[in-house]
Parts: sequence; C-alpha cells; structure tokens
Amino acid sequence: MKKLLCASVAFIALASANSASAADLPPSPVYKAPVMVPAPAFSWTGFYFGLNAGGHWDRDNISGAPDPVGFTAAGVNPAVLSSLIGGSLHPNGFIGGGQIGYNWQTSNVVFGVEADAQGLTGKSSRTVSPLIAAGLAPGDFTANSSNAQTLVTFRGRIGVTFDRTWLYATGGGAWGTVKTTDTFAAVGGTLISSATTMANRGGWTVGGGVEQALTSNLSIKAEYLFVDLGKFNNTTAPITGFPATDITFTHSYTENIARAGLNYRLNP
Repeated sequence: MKKLLCASVAFIALASANSASAADLPPSPVYKAPVMVPAPAFSWTGFYFGLNAGGHWDRDNISGAPDPVGFTAAGVNPAVLSSLIGGSLHPNGFIGGGQIGYNWQTSNVVFGVEADAQGLTGKSSRTVSPLIAAGLAPGDFTANSSNAQTLVTFRGRIGVTFDRTWLYATGGGAWGTVKTTDTFAAVGGTLISSATTMANRGGWTVGGGVEQALTSNLSIKAEYLFVDLGKFNNTTAPITGFPATDITFTHSYTENIARAGLNYRLNP
C-alpha cells in the first residue's frame, strides 16, 4: 500500500509540473490570408498628344459660268459651253500630321475635344476639248486641276468604353487650303488665260473611330472623317482681243479620310 501511495503521489506531481510548463509557453500565432486589393479601374481621363497617318480620297465638283455678254458677242453659246466644261476631279494621296486633346470619363462614357493639323499630297487634273458644239474653234479647250494641301480640324468626341476599348463618334469644324488652277484657251488654243487660287476654306467634318489602350499611357486608334470645305470661285481673265470672255469656275470640295493614330496620355 505504501508503494502504491508513493507512486500515485509522484504521478500527480509530474502531471502538475507538465501543466505548469505548458501554461508558461507563448500562444501559437494566428495566420490570416492576405487581403486582395483590386487593381484600379482603367480611365481615359487626361491630356494626350500623338501622330496620325493614312489616306484621303477627295472630290472636286466643278461648274463653269462663262460671261454671257462677251461669249455671245464672240459667237459662242455660253449655256452650251457651261454644260460642256462641268465635271469633277478626284485628288487622292497621303495624309499625315499630329493631334492633341483632352478626355473626360464618367462611368463607361468618355467625351473629349481634339485638334489636329495635317499635310496632304495628291493632285488631279483634266482637259475638256473639243468645244466646237458651243461655237468655239477646234483646238480650244478648258483645263482644271486641284489638290488639297493642308487641313486643320477641331472636333468633339463622345462614345462608350469597354474597359480599354473606346468606340466614339466625332464632329466639328474643319479648315483647309486647296490649290486650284483653271485655264481657258481660245483661237485654236493659241490664246490662253489661266488663273491659280490658293483657297483657304472653312467647313465641317463628321466621322467615327475606335481607340484601344495598350498601356496606361499608350493607345492606338483607327478613324474615318468626312470633310466638306464648301464652295469657292476661280475666274480666268478675258481672252486678249475678246472683251468679257472670262469664265468663273466654281469648285465644291469634299474629302474622305481614313487614318490610324498613336496617342500618348499624360498623368493617367
């Protein structure tokens, strides 16, 4: 009995010591999963500038108004001559330049303003002969040429975004320089009167496009614009020896533009 009692006391003492030691240990650390912070939503808001290049396909509708007094006196029917020399030219070529603008985004709607300046290449010309039906001599002719040289637009843009893709419509004012040369040759083509005008014209433009963000700063775009620069006149001088034989040529100029662009946005 004494041995059993001693053993029981020893076991109880050992268990108590182990419990005290465990109570002195620091608590086990509690680990939590890291909090996931979502990336900030992409925004189109901000200033930007860039470059663009593409092609243009123009149409210059031409009509001619011969002076009825002088041509009638010279034995020429001005109405028939007018019908013969009407027509159109189709200059086309390269267009390129730069743009600058600012966008605002609210929800998935983006609107902004953009100004651009372009240089254009391409020239179209034609010669109308013979003009015998109007009463002129063989070898008489009229000739016309035209080409747009510069274009500046100031437009608004508005559209909807699908994250980094923006579909937009655009429209505003347009200002262009068009060079035209109109010629009338009489007396078998030996007497020539030619007039060249550098017309600075104001008009309007409308179109649309899509812009895709590549990074927070860089984006690319594809765009179409229709430009109407209105009408302007160019008048040749009377043929020497035949008073009041001047012809007023009226040009009505429009442009179709397809271009791609690269924009760099500041402080996105």
